[in-house]
Amino acid sequence: MALPDLKFDTIFPETLTGHLDEPQVIDADATPNRTLAIAMPYTVKLDWKVTGSNACCLGGTWKVKISLESLGEGFEGKVWEGTKAYTDVEAGSASNKQMWHVDAAITNPTTDPNPDKNVTPGVYMLVVLILYTDLHGQEAAMAAFSRGVTLAFYNPGY
Repeated sequence: MALPDLKFDTIFPETLTGHLDEPQVIDADATPNRTLAIAMPYTVKLDWKVTGSNACCLGGTWKVKISLESLGEGFEGKVWEGTKAYTDVEAGSASNKQMWHVDAAITNPTTDPNPDKNVTPGVYMLVVLILYTDLHGQEAAMAAFSRGVTLAFYNPGY
């Protein structure tokens, strides 16, 4: 069952809105998958857009954080963090229909000296947070959240 569009919380909902599509997880063989081998790379694909008459007034960056929460015992924490520059829209535009896309390549190396950072076999919930940071580096009251994509990690036995 697909999750509904996830709306952005904004301080100007009458003139600035946005949504985040359901995150998609791509495994090492480049196919969408929710069952992943431990220590193999995977990608989290995020697509979102902002629309409204105030969309043309934005600048700055988007701060993206991707975490896992164990459903039971296991690892909990951030697995990726990065930023995406806001792309200016045409002056006078009434809406910004550009879609931002982030491919976050994530690996879980078993050689990490801190074993608490390693994902162990089990079931996890993918949590995504997207925060808007203005041109002055201040986090603004605009964010999108996704919580609910369930992933299973298994030990491939090698």
